Amino acid sequence: MKAEQFFEPSHVVLLNAIKAGDKQAAQAIIDTGVALDVHGKHGITPLFWLAMETNEKSLRLALDLGADPDFPAYVTLDRNGPTEEQLLSALAGSDKTKMMQVLLEYNASPNAVDASLEPALFNAVANDKDEQVNLLLAHGVDLNATDAMNNNAANYSALMLKYKYTLLFITQGGDFSAPSATGGTVANSIERDLRKKLLRPGTSNYDYAMKVKELLIEKGVSFPPPSPKEVRAAN
Repeated sequence: MKAEQFFEPSHVVLLNAIKAGDKQAAQAIIDTGVALDVHGKHGITPLFWLAMETNEKSLRLALDLGADPDFPAYVTLDRNGPTEEQLLSALAGSDKTKMMQVLLEYNASPNAVDASLEPALFNAVANDKDEQVNLLLAHGVDLNATDAMNNNAANYSALMLKYKYTLLFITQGGDFSAPSATGGTVANSIERDLRKKLLRPGTSNYDYAMKVKELLIEKGVSFPPPSPKEVRAAN
């Protein structure tokens, strides 16, 4: 997508200078008052455009020039209007891990969220991006940050039937007992998946789920656990 489709001519010149790697020319344009943290058409930002249309070298240059790694774009998901989306979360789950690393080097929040209020970590989990999960953990991601349904990382990964991450997050200090908005817990997910035969013995996912179950029992969780309805009533 050409920059002209989204930005004023002065910003197009700036983005082309950054894309060409010309820091001196880009800085000269910025010195005239052209800002990097602005919204173009459809709520896109220069940093978002660079992330989608160039490489990590251009992204790094824009950050060197003062772009805010957490400055959100505006994304319209429904008739309620635009919602903020941070670039790190928009990239999580994609093949742009190197760009995520650059953003984090420039102090992007590891707890960035997308337009659906999905934390970056959740997008990495959903797409089995081990390198991204480890990258976010290394930068201090909050394992107890929640999505729109109040799922934390352990609960979300269990709901997604990705128990290797559930085990990792609990052993890293994530809250295993916090219920979602519907009252579901990690223990509920395990119980449900075993009952519905979604976990097949002999698979690695089954083995991870059993390790999570053993760990929960060690921590005082009883099986079968209270149902989501019972959890809702107790709270």
